Amino acid sequence: ATCFACGWAVKRCNDIAGMAAFGCSRPIHAGADAPGEFEEPEQVAAWLADGSCCVVDAREAAERSLSGGTVLPGCVCVGMGDIMFQSNQLEAKVAPIRKAGNRIVCYTDHGVDESRCGSLCQHLQESRGFPRNRLFRLRGGLNAWKAAGLTVCHEGDEAWNAAADRCWRVAKPTTSNQQPATNNQQPTTSNQQQTTSSGSKLFCRLSPKVGGCWRSG
Repeated sequence: ATCFACGWAVKRCNDIAGMAAFGCSRPIHAGADAPGEFEEPEQVAAWLADGSCCVVDAREAAERSLSGGTVLPGCVCVGMGDIMFQSNQLEAKVAPIRKAGNRIVCYTDHGVDESRCGSLCQHLQESRGFPRNRLFRLRGGLNAWKAAGLTVCHEGDEAWNAAADRCWRVAKPTTSNQQPATNNQQPTTSNQQQTTSSGSKLFCRLSPKVGGCWRSG
């Protein structure tokens, strides 16, 4: 028999050593007390639409390939292999969704009690400082999402980018084209003033921050 996640013989990947060698996290299962309440696909879709959640794909790269590379819009991909073997790179992945402050919804293909998304929720709570009440799981996983006729996409395409911008990706502020004032320039009006150490006043105008979005494991 072969593992549907990594394609190798089950006897070779169904242990920790095999996971290290072949990048398969299929043997990991969530405990009964794992954080992450289950939410229906339609509810998660509504959260995505209004930018109030971030979705996290807990599958390994090989599993995503088996489904044609389809993912939920705006997802961040964090497999258990990332947790076990790439902790330094993992922080760069979770930092933006932590900053967004939204709900976190983790998913795999199947979305059942034993799915690894529960283990991922547990890691996010215990090792990454995410509050338990922000962590959720997608009931029925990607399969239920597709069965409900909801939008799937590929990482980096237009639909994925639009959702990422709404939910967790913060755009960098634009660079101002204004040149700093020289000693020869005079204040434009008497109202644009700010107190200085010499008693004179001068106001500074700040460019507005160009925002991204955070919507919610």
